[in-house]
Amino acid sequence: ATYHNTLNMVLSRYNIPVYLSGTEDILSKNVITTVLSAIDAAVEGYGQEDVLRYLRSALSPLSMDDCDRLENYAILWNISGNRWNTNWENHPNGLNNDWTESDKEYLNALNLARKTALDPLFLLGKSLRNAINLQQMVEAVYVFLDEIQLNMRLQAFAEQLSRAGDFRDGQVLSQLWEILLSALEQLEDMLGDTHWDDKTFTRLLKLLLSQYD
Repeated sequence: ATYHNTLNMVLSRYNIPVYLSGTEDILSKNVITTVLSAIDAAVEGYGQEDVLRYLRSALSPLSMDDCDRLENYAILWNISGNRWNTNWENHPNGLNNDWTESDKEYLNALNLARKTALDPLFLLGKSLRNAINLQQMVEAVYVFLDEIQLNMRLQAFAEQLSRAGDFRDGQVLSQLWEILLSALEQLEDMLGDTHWDDKTFTRLLKLLLSQYD
């Protein structure tokens, strides 16, 4: 591990492929951070920083350009909480600007991107709050993962890495998906009939995931 970064840099510079085995903390990995940042945003009331962290995650449902546009508008008009879930009507360039057809088209596209990214997130938050036991909370997360098509985008990402010769990271992505599903199944099997609030559920999930390499 001491020579990992240096070795990887030098071999990459000379186009020499290398496979580095070992274990890593998964809480910082893209699959896990995408899911946990989404749950945090839903549980903590859709604060601006929490939502933008989710939208900026590696497996965000939006393109980087759409993320930039949403972030600019959210900062300009201080969007947070339920305002993420209401139709945006303010001028994208701020106060004292005349509306043009281009501005209206831009805002319509912005609202479409907002709904695409955040409708599943608001459904997740509502389902977690209304759950009567932990089993329903786990089911809410499954529905969210399906809504954002995380597994499909994950497979496409892994294939892209493999085509570029990065076989290890492609394999790691697949392992992370299986670990996430295993953790959810463990929570459901052990505590499915018990009742927890949404914040405690989040802490339990993070604690369980932190035990995996």
